[in-house]
Amino acid sequence: MHERRAELSFEGHIVFDQKRWRNAHILWDGVPMNEADLLSNIGSPAKHNTQPYSLWPYKVHNPGSPNHGKWIYRIIKSPLVTGTNRFRLGNYYSFINNDIRSNNPKIVPNPNQD
Repeated sequence: MHERRAELSFEGHIVFDQKRWRNAHILWDGVPMNEADLLSNIGSPAKHNTQPYSLWPYKVHNPGSPNHGKWIYRIIKSPLVTGTNRFRLGNYYSFINNDIRSNNPKIVPNPNQD
């Protein structure tokens, strides 16, 4: 899991991988995170990750200070995202249309339908 996450980072495969490994409902359980939760266990592929955070960069302009001209980054909650990520168990399955199920009686509905 760690190797795939490192190799395919920033390519948008995380949702499909977590669904395939049946791990998404654990990682995205809807419980809000704080900054300490975000920074703890940061390299783990099975890290609890429900709250989107962002880095806010700013350059220090204070002549005479040792930080003059340096970039500082603050961890902030993104103002555009107000909720947390929640993945329900029913999201592992796709909806099977009633036409398909009526044509083949051996096909049963998925747990999230009916």
